[in-house]
Parts: sequence; structure tokens; C-alpha cells
Amino acid sequence: MTQMLRRADEVRIKKTVYLEANFDADDYYIKEFKKQFWKLDKRNRHIAINGGELGNRNKTTGGQFSVDVERFLNYELSEKQIQKHPAIMILNKGRKALVKGTVTVTTTHAAGQSFGAFNNTGITLVHTGTCNDGVGKAMSGGVIVVCSPGGGCPSERGNSLIGNFALFGAAGGKLYVVGQAGDRFGVRNSGAVAVVEGVGDFCAEYMTNGSIVNLGAYGKGFGNGMSGGTAYQYDPTGKITNNCSQDSVKVMSLTSDDEFIAGQKQALLVHLEEHFVRTGSVKAAKILANWQDEIKNFHLIMPKALYNFHSAEEIIVRCSRKQMLEELSVFIAETSLKKLKQAYESKQPLFDGQLPSYGERDTELIFAYIHNTAILHKAMVQATKNTNLQVNSYAKNLIITLDRKLVEQLIKDAKEALKECSDEELSILLADKRVTDYKRSLYLREVSDTQALGTTVWIISRSRINSKALAGQETLTKRLARYYINILNEFIAKNAKKG
Repeated sequence: MTQMLRRADEVRIKKTVYLEANFDADDYYIKEFKKQFWKLDKRNRHIAINGGELGNRNKTTGGQFSVDVERFLNYELSEKQIQKHPAIMILNKGRKALVKGTVTVTTTHAAGQSFGAFNNTGITLVHTGTCNDGVGKAMSGGVIVVCSPGGGCPSERGNSLIGNFALFGAAGGKLYVVGQAGDRFGVRNSGAVAVVEGVGDFCAEYMTNGSIVNLGAYGKGFGNGMSGGTAYQYDPTGKITNNCSQDSVKVMSLTSDDEFIAGQKQALLVHLEEHFVRTGSVKAAKILANWQDEIKNFHLIMPKALYNFHSAEEIIVRCSRKQMLEELSVFIAETSLKKLKQAYESKQPLFDGQLPSYGERDTELIFAYIHNTAILHKAMVQATKNTNLQVNSYAKNLIITLDRKLVEQLIKDAKEALKECSDEELSILLADKRVTDYKRSLYLREVSDTQALGTTVWIISRSRINSKALAGQETLTKRLARYYINILNEFIAKNAKKG
């Protein structure tokens, strides 16, 4: 013990050697990119860059390059240059990005940490060799391909090509690895697609969107904390059913013929075929050659959170009547008021200017007009309480500013309109509302380069289930109109007596 606690001799290094991060590769990529960029035309839209050999000092290779390309496209070009160039596309919110497949950078040897971090749309990185931790970290688009340089051990876990936490926080793009990955593959993935041939512990941990296909071995905690996206595990033994995170995910067979499973099988097939095209993977080739038999060895891994949140059967168990009424009422009040606000600000008529035909009765269009008339009436009543002058302008301002008191009144009205609904009806309405919210949230993302087909299949499946269930009950628009027509009738009758 005395020897262990004795004062250690101080060792001084006269000539320290530091392995400093080196970003020369990215500096070269952007120079070469700009040199070739202006030579592109409609017949030649591809830029090829030989990135040479990488070493451990080459950190975040491709990351600085992607940021530089983003800056170049969005801040250094004129509108005229953007409109005329064949390799630039404009996304739905005005952001400029490269057309898919515009640039390919090829590299070899051992890449340092975070290879392909922040990879962007239109950029393809093809690396033959190994990569350290963090491959594709926070990538938003493009493609990363990591191929084996040959050699290695023939055992199941003998071909590790990339390190831990690949795709950490990725929002889009694709990653194809012809070999194994380390732990926490796809952790916090929120939109990227990946095909890999072996993973360590905690694959798909805290994943919120995207798709992961694993063709090889896996460790403990698969899907731990997973709340969105889909994963597909090749496992002839079927042990994944018990070896995944029991709290977070459910494992499903891909052998049934129902619509949802058929869609997931098609999504899996698309990902496998692209993996083979991009890499020439021997494993993928064998599976595709015997697809009808091999599909039995795949298991679909779905997050329980999606079922809990989007399924009426789960919602009715997990939510009280009060919670369902509150969420639906807030949704109805806020979305209705926002539509009127948008009509005022855009100076466009509601419902695209559609008007009921003469003699038309009890249609969704008429119900919608009654609902919106009632909202205007509520705004006018509140405006009258606050001023006797310019009431119309005051009411309009309440709508445009989404006035808190007006919203609270509309929430109370919605609760009254829904109070006759059964719990089952409320759960179906809420499931439909949440799936609609989910679709809209994905649409609003400024990431166009996400091909998470499993998520698309989920949305289509749940939308059809909800639509079928809603077909058997009174529409929400009709419920609101039925409630508000009484209020409007009372107002009209009261004012008629005054007249």
C-alpha cells in the first residue's frame, strides 16, 4: 500500500508530439468543387473528386465541405446564377441545395472521427477503409458509403469498419456499410436511412425517425428508448424478439399479408436493393437472390410510442376523457382561428371561394360556413365588450393576433360541442388529429432528403384505419355546426325582437 501511495516521479517530455486535427482534405474538396461547378451543364451534372488517403488526424472529413457548399449555394450566388445552374434545386422554403448525386468524393484508408458529419444533399462520400466514431453525425442529406478494403477476420464480428454512435442526430440522407458498426448505431437518428452488416449494443437508441436495416449480429438493448422510425433485423434464430428493448419496441414478423406488413416488406426491399447497387454487398446479393425465403428471417422493429400515440385502441387506455377533450378542443380552437387569420392576411376567400348551391343542405361546406360564422360572431361579441367604435376592425384584430381570451372561449365551445361524444369516438378523433400533426411536422422540416419509407407506410396505414373508423361517426365539422347553430339562432332571434 505504501508503494502505491508514494509520490510518483515527474516525467518531462522534451519534444512533445501532438496529433492535431487536419482539415486540409475539406479545403481541397471545396476548391475542386468550385473549379468544376461552373463547367456543369444539362448533359454533365456530376462532379468527381479524388479525396485520396485519410488518416486519424482527418477529423470530420466532409463536414466542413458540406457547410462550405451550403454557404456557397445560399449566400454567395446571385438569383440569376441560381436559376440558370442545372445542379441547383430550390426547396419549398427557399433553401438552395444540390441536385441529388451532383458530387462524389472517393477516399481510402483510415478516416478519423466523425467522417461525413453534417453531410448535405447532393453529396456522396465513398470511403474504402475504416472510420472512427461518429460516421454521418448530424447529416441532413446525401449518401455515405463505407466499403471493406479486404482482409479482416471471417467471423461474424470480424469486419468492424466504423466506430460507435454513427448517425448521431442525423436528420436525413443514407448510409451504407459493408461491414460492422460499433455501439449505439443510429442513436438519436431522426430521418436517415441506413443498411449495415452488424451492430453493437443499443442500436437505434432514442431514434425518432428514419430506417435502419441490420443484416448481421447485434448486441443488447436494441431499440432502447426508440420513439419513431422503423428498424429491420435479419435474424434466422428469431432471438431478437426477446433480446430487444422490451419497454420501448415491439417485434413483428414480416410473413403476414396485411396491408401494413406488405408496405414494410416493400420498404425493406427498396433499401436492400439500393445497398446492393451502392456497395455490391455479398450478403445483400444472397438475400435478394432468395427473397421469398429470406423475408421470413427478417423482423420488423416498431416503437411502442407510435402505437401509444397514434392508435385509438391505445389512446383510450392511456388518456382520460378530460385529457382527450382538452387536446381536441385546443386543436379545434387554434386551427380554426389560424385559418381565418390566414384568410385575412392573404386576402383570399375561405374554402377557395366555394359557395353552397341553391337548396343545398347539410353538407360539409355548409357546416364549415356555420362554424366560421360563429367564430366571427364570437370575435364581434368580444370586440363589442371592449369598444363601441370600429368594432369590425377590433374583431379582425382579435383574430389576426390570435387573442388569448378569444382562443379560450373557442376552447370552451369545442368542449361543449364534443361533450356528447363517447370515449371511443374521442379516441378516434384524437388518433386522427395526432397522425395529421405528425404528417404536418414532417412536411415542415427543411430536410428534403429523407427516404424513411417505413415511416411513410406507417402514416398511410394509420390514416386509412382512422378514416375507416371516422366514416362510422358524425363528422367533427357537423358536431361544431350543430352546436353553434343554436347560438347563432339565439343571437338572431334576440336582435329581431329589438328591431
